[in-house]
Amino acid sequence: YHGESYDKGKLKKVISILSEIEFDIVIEGHNEHTDKAELLEYLEGKLTEI
Repeated sequence: YHGESYDKGKLKKVISILSEIEFDIVIEGHNEHTDKAELLEYLEGKLTEI
């Protein structure tokens, strides 16, 4: 485990993979489908918290 930079790197990889594929998901607690842009924005927000 490499600490902060390792987590950030993993999350960045996830974001880049998600941005390349089409998907339609439901985030728990949200009734409507969350669009891709919204999800990526959410993940990038999480990235800055790390």
